Amino acid sequence: MVLNGESEDRRGKKLYPGDRLQVAGETYELVQGL
Repeated sequence: MVLNGESEDRRGKKLYPGDRLQVAGETYELVQGL
């Protein structure tokens, strides 16, 4: 997984609005936290 352009493999990493996540070649941008 790539988070904000950097490889990330830790479990439980917090995600915040605006974070960009790339998984299996697909890119997603988190727009709202729960």
